[in-house]
Amino acid sequence: MIEVLSMAASLIFNIFVALVWTFLKGEFNLVNLVWGYILGAGVLFLFPKIPPGKMYTKKILGFIDLAWVFLVELVKANIAVLKQVCKGTVNPPSGIVAYPLEVKSDWGITVLANLITLTPGTISMEVSPDRKTLYIHTLEIEDPQSVIEGIKESFEKRVLEVFE
Repeated sequence: MIEVLSMAASLIFNIFVALVWTFLKGEFNLVNLVWGYILGAGVLFLFPKIPPGKMYTKKILGFIDLAWVFLVELVKANIAVLKQVCKGTVNPPSGIVAYPLEVKSDWGITVLANLITLTPGTISMEVSPDRKTLYIHTLEIEDPQSVIEGIKESFEKRVLEVFE
C-alpha cells in the first residue's frame, strides 16, 4: 500500500513539474509538457531514497544550497589560481591529500569527487578500495588539514544532506 502511494505521489509530482515547466516556458504545448515530465523524472531519479517523513522540499533546498556553495567555491578557486599564475610561481607547493570520506553512497561519492575536480586547483584522483578515503591532488598544500576541513565544511556536509 505504501509503495502504491509512493508511486502515485511520484506521478503527481511529475505532472506538477511538467505543468510548472510548461507555464515557465510560456507556451502550452506537448513538447514543453514532455520536457517538463522528463525534468520531473530526472529529479525523482536523483533523489530516489527520500525516507517517509522527510520533506522532499528539504532535499531540493539542500541541492540548491549545494549548487550555490559550489558556485561560490568555484569563483574563489578561480581567483586563487589566477593569483598563483600572475605571481609566476614556478613550483607551487602542490601535493596529494588523503581525504577521509563520511559519504557512503555511490552517488554521494561521485558527486563529491566531481565537485572537487571541477574546482580549479584540485582534482580527485582515486577512491580507496574500502571507500573510506578519497585521494585529492591540490595545487596549494601548505596545510593538508585545512584542505580537508575546507572540503568537509563546503562540499561534503551538503552532499551528505542531499544524497545520504
